[in-house]
Amino acid sequence: MSYPDIKHELLGYLRYDSEFDWYESQVIFYETQLPISLSIDDNDKVESALDRAICIVPELKHYAKSAKEYAVEQLLKLKNETWLDEGDKITSEEFKSRIILEGLVFLPEGKVEFYYNDGNLFLGHCIIIKMDNNNYFVDASIHG
Repeated sequence: MSYPDIKHELLGYLRYDSEFDWYESQVIFYETQLPISLSIDDNDKVESALDRAICIVPELKHYAKSAKEYAVEQLLKLKNETWLDEGDKITSEEFKSRIILEGLVFLPEGKVEFYYNDGNLFLGHCIIIKMDNNNYFVDASIHG
């Protein structure tokens, strides 16, 4: 199925990608282009993801900072106990300074996924931080 492109004042030009069944665009985040994706729901609608993106993007610096803090809470112990030699440790500040936000996916029902480059903390794996529809972070995991 094909969907029309959407031009949005805040989110830019949203182009539908049939391979992933979502809309894609880019927003400015700390002077760089950050890819965003908005998923289509089961009723072939993008409105719930679009509404969520409209709420999150203006406050993205706040949410990205909170996502990094959540990543530290959930993954620093794993890094220090499993991914380093015995006796080696990294601090929470070093952890936060190394991960870089690379993209966002807005899902139906208001969920948001923050995709971070791991800064080689986990040998190049992607870090995904999930936020629920109430703005609570609910999961942090490594992938790839």
